[in-house]
Amino acid sequence: MKEKIINKFVYCVSFVVATIAIFLSISGIFCTGIFCNKFDNSAETVFFKIDNVIFNLSFIILFIFMLYFINKIVKKIDKKIIIVISLICIVTISFGWTVFSKAPVRADQKMIHIAATSFLNNNYEMLLNRGDYLFMHPLQLGIVYYLKLIYEVFGTTDYLVIRILNILYLVISIFMIEKISGKLLKYSDETKKMIYIMFLLFLPLMFFTTYVYGNMVGFVLSLISLYLMLKYFEDKSIIKMVLSSIIIAISIVLKSNNLIVMIAMIIIILFDMIKKFNWKNILYIILILILYKFSNTLILKYTENITVSKINEGIPMISYIDMGMADQKETTPGWYNGKRNVESIYIENNFDTTLTKEDSKETIKNRILYFIKNPSDFIIYYSKKIGSTWLEPTFQSLWINAPAEEIENIDEVDREYIKNNKILISMYEGKINKFIVKYLDIYQIIIYFTSGLYILKNIKNIDYKNFIFILIFIGGLAFHILWETKSSYAITYFVLLIPYSCLGMNIVFEYIENRIDKNREEEKDISNIIS
Repeated sequence: MKEKIINKFVYCVSFVVATIAIFLSISGIFCTGIFCNKFDNSAETVFFKIDNVIFNLSFIILFIFMLYFINKIVKKIDKKIIIVISLICIVTISFGWTVFSKAPVRADQKMIHIAATSFLNNNYEMLLNRGDYLFMHPLQLGIVYYLKLIYEVFGTTDYLVIRILNILYLVISIFMIEKISGKLLKYSDETKKMIYIMFLLFLPLMFFTTYVYGNMVGFVLSLISLYLMLKYFEDKSIIKMVLSSIIIAISIVLKSNNLIVMIAMIIIILFDMIKKFNWKNILYIILILILYKFSNTLILKYTENITVSKINEGIPMISYIDMGMADQKETTPGWYNGKRNVESIYIENNFDTTLTKEDSKETIKNRILYFIKNPSDFIIYYSKKIGSTWLEPTFQSLWINAPAEEIENIDEVDREYIKNNKILISMYEGKINKFIVKYLDIYQIIIYFTSGLYILKNIKNIDYKNFIFILIFIGGLAFHILWETKSSYAITYFVLLIPYSCLGMNIVFEYIENRIDKNREEEKDISNIIS
C-alpha cells in the first residue's frame, strides 16, 4: 500500500513536469521572453515578443537535424575523446569570455565583493551600520566568508580568481549531472556523448562563470551531495551520509535556493525508508536538518564573536513572497522592482524585522483577496511571472555581464575597451544579441520538448530514486512562483532536464531513422516496379 502511494506520487509529479515542459516548448514557439538588455542600463525588464511560428518551426527542424547528424558522427568517436574535447571547449569559451568581456561586478556581486574585502581589513561597517547591505541581508554572510577565504588563500582581492574557480565548478557540475543521471537512467555511451555536446552548445552556463556570487559553487556542492546520497543508498555508509549532510548544508549557506535540493533529498530518503525501513535513514534526515540549522547559527555566532556585536535579524523571508506578488504595472511581475522591494519594505518599517513581517503578511493577505476578486488579473500576473522566468532563453547570462552604471566606475583602460568594443556591445544589445537570443530560444524549446517527451514515454519506468532531478525541477518552479523570481534563478533547474532531453532526442532520432528507412524501401519498390 505504501509503495503504491510512493509510485502514485512519482507518477503524478513526473506527469506534471512532462506536461509543463511540453507546454513551455509549445509556448516558446509562439513567443519569447526578451530581456531588455542594454550595456549601460541595469534595469531588469522582460517583455514578450510574438514570434513567427513558421520561422521557429523551420529552425527547430533544422536544429534537430543538425543534432541528428552530430549524433551520427559522435557514434563513431570514442566517448572519452568527446568528453575531453567538450570540456576543453567549455573551459576555453568560458575563460575567453571572461577575458573578452572584462565584466565589472555590480549590484549584489559588488556588495558581496566589497564586504569580503572589508572583512579582510577587519572592517565590519556593512554589517553593523544601520541600513547597509549586510545589516539588511545577514544571510549573505556565507558567501562573503567564502570570497574572503578565497582572497586570503590566493593572496589577492582580484575577483578574477573567483571567475577562474567558477570555470572549474562548471566543469565539475557538468560531470556530476552526467554522473548522477547516468547512474539513475542507465543510458548508452551515445547518450552520454550527446549530454556533453548539449552542455557545450548551451552558452549561458559559460557566460555565467563571470558571476562573482554563490551560484556556481553552491550548485556544484549540491550535486556532489546528491551523488553521495545515491552512493549511500547502495551500502548505507555512515561516512557518505555525514559527508552528504555537511556538503548540502554548506551549499545552502552559499546559495539559499539550494534548500530546494535539500528538501528533495529528504523526500527521497523518506521514500527509501518507507520502502524498506532502516534506522540510518532517520539519522540521515535528522543530521541534514541539524547541520542546516547549525550552519547558519554557527556563522552568526562566529560573526558576533569577532565583531563583539549582536547581528541584526535582517529582512524576513516572507518579504520576498510579498515582493514576488507585488503589484508591478511598470516592471515584470514577481521580479525585483524599484517601488515595493524587500529593502524598501524593511526601510518603511524602520528596520524592524517584526514590523516588516506583519506588514508583508498584511500585504500578502490583501493581494490574495484582490486576486480572488479579480481572477483574470491573477492569471495574467502569474502567466507573465512564469513566462518571464522560464521562456527567457538567455537566463540573464548576458545581463549579469553588462557593465551598466558601473561603466563609469571601472578602470579607464577597461572603460574605453568596453565602450569601443563593437562586438561586445552588439552581444549585449545589437544584432549578435538577437542571433544569440534566437539560437538559445530554439535550444530551449528543444530541451523542453524532448525532456517532456522522454518523461511521458517512460513514465511507468520512473521510480522514486531516478526522478530526483524531476523533483528538484518542480520544486524550483513552484518556489519561484511564490518567491521573488528571475530567469537567472531558473538556469540551475533547466540544466537538470538536459539528460532527459538527450534521451528524448533518441526517440526523435529513431523516428527520423525509421522514416528514412521507410522512404528508401518505398523508393526501392518504385524502382523495382519501373524496371
